Amino acid sequence: MIDKFNLNGMRPHHIPMDPNLHLNANDGADALDASEIKEYQSIIGTLMYLMLGTRPDLAYSVSRLSQFLATPTVAHITAAKKVCAWGDIVGYSDADYARCTDTCRSTSGYVFMLNGAAISWKSQRQKSTALSTAEAEYIALAECAKEALWIQGLLSELSATEQTAVLIYEDNQAAIKLAANPTHHQRTKHIDVRYHFLRDLVGNERIQLQYIESKLMLADALTKPLPRPLLDDLRHRTGLRTKSDYTKFH
Repeated sequence: MIDKFNLNGMRPHHIPMDPNLHLNANDGADALDASEIKEYQSIIGTLMYLMLGTRPDLAYSVSRLSQFLATPTVAHITAAKKVCAWGDIVGYSDADYARCTDTCRSTSGYVFMLNGAAISWKSQRQKSTALSTAEAEYIALAECAKEALWIQGLLSELSATEQTAVLIYEDNQAAIKLAANPTHHQRTKHIDVRYHFLRDLVGNERIQLQYIESKLMLADALTKPLPRPLLDDLRHRTGLRTKSDYTKFH
């Protein structure tokens, strides 16, 4: 979506629409041409899909901008592009080594965030036995990357263009090195080949891996039980709330 609508140079916004913005119906001034109208309609269609699926906080902005689909102006398309530039999708990948005591297999977990809210997540026991923490994290990254590709495909279908690389945070530097350097043959030749496609994604810049401290890893709660203070912190940081969060203010 960012590439499709030429938004790479736009500064990210903290809110989708300025509260002081007043949009009016087209009065003939600053009207868009046919190709720009089509672009505006495409932007609104993309935003509407995101709003209906995961983002109720976009509802007003999309509803308001949808009122000008027939005759949008420069002001309308500018406002729509600002909504598109409201943040990026990022992933968090984690693994807990040999969590299953019956099989000694590790647990993978990932979560994808958009503007402070979780939009996709998974917790699953790995299908093969990792021989080290780095390998467990590497396998988890591969599964996370598969979901990133699905998200890329969805956005590509909506905007009819190739998407930019998806950023995935990882708290194990050895796993990042395994994914970024294909020369680690002796260390990784026993790992199932289906996981090595991760290296291609990194090499082709479809996936960008970045190290993050373990205390900031949002996927940590998807790999193992956590003490309540840690779980509450991660829950809030992924945009989740409990009944008590709302009742304690009343």
